[in-house]
Amino acid sequence: MTIVLQQLVLGVLIGGLYGLAAAGLSLIFGVMKVLNVAHGELIMLGGYGAFWLFALSGLDPFAALVVVIPVALVGGAILYWGLFGWVVRYHEETRIKNSLLIGFGLGLALHAAAGLEYSHGPLILAASYSVERFDFPLRGGIRRL
Repeated sequence: MTIVLQQLVLGVLIGGLYGLAAAGLSLIFGVMKVLNVAHGELIMLGGYGAFWLFALSGLDPFAALVVVIPVALVGGAILYWGLFGWVVRYHEETRIKNSLLIGFGLGLALHAAAGLEYSHGPLILAASYSVERFDFPLRGGIRRL
């Protein structure tokens, strides 16, 4: 039964991550009418940033957000002004088509660069608390996860 509960919790967490990414996509498209299909690859860059801060300096992955988020904001502004900024001046239909092409190109380039630098396997962040377990009081006693 504990495996089912663990899978349920992991499913909710990964669903929340997908929901957060989808909220970012819908916000960008709803406000600017720009389709950034490289959104997932940009999230991947944030994950690699947290990984390298952990691997090189031992900085906790959650504490790395203090560094990764401002760098991502600056990188997003550079991408906007360099690639997407000229697109928003056009009519809506042209804006959507051009931003889709730019996004696909950027996504392919980032995906290929990550595939060359790293293998396509997972990278593991083994923080000190990653092996901790939580005891949840349930009816009939304490169940360990």
